[in-house]
Amino acid sequence: MNSLHKFYHENNYCDFHYSELCEAVEHVCNKLKIPARDFTLYELEIAVNIATKNPAYTLLDKFIDYKGKPFRKEYAGSKQYGVVCALEEYVLKVYDKSLQTKRVDKVSIPKNILRLEIVYKRRRKIPMYTLEDLIDLKKLSLAFQLFISTWSKVNIESKLLLTQLTSRDRERYYAGLNSQFWVVEKDINYNTAKQKRKAFNCIVNHLPAKNIKRTLIARITDKVYAFLNN
Repeated sequence: MNSLHKFYHENNYCDFHYSELCEAVEHVCNKLKIPARDFTLYELEIAVNIATKNPAYTLLDKFIDYKGKPFRKEYAGSKQYGVVCALEEYVLKVYDKSLQTKRVDKVSIPKNILRLEIVYKRRRKIPMYTLEDLIDLKKLSLAFQLFISTWSKVNIESKLLLTQLTSRDRERYYAGLNSQFWVVEKDINYNTAKQKRKAFNCIVNHLPAKNIKRTLIARITDKVYAFLNN
């Protein structure tokens, strides 16, 4: 089985709540006659769906990198629908759920949805190994805290008031948006690259902006609260 959300709702683009998760786990365990504590999880995926005013694919190029590793484009056929940042222990995914569902499942969703996922291949920080762990509210809350913390560390472009920057800082800002710039800088001199990254972050963090990341984290937090309390 791939998704308890899909199992319960027959899709994973609608809202899903903790009470429904518990019902899904109970149904699966009863049907297969396997206690939740004995039902092993081999991979864990946490995701949220966020409704957007404009098509979600217009936000994809705003996701630049995570811990210096750039996001790469994901395609459904010839059409880009998402971006991915793959690390050794987990994978971050952002995609236009409406577009992906239409292209892959041939189903049209009557609204714009941006989906943010983390697939945990190893779970050193998330002690969830069985279905019983998955419905443990304390463990689930810790998992969501880590999820939110991870997305808060992603480098996401904001609409800065660039006229307030000096010419030199504008050059630094635009260079910093290019993920290949950081790859090259690290290859040349790791310590210098760290200093330049610090200068770039300082520029981003100290200018007035329509902060996309701040809004996104607030929306993710709202979704998590709604999931845990319904």
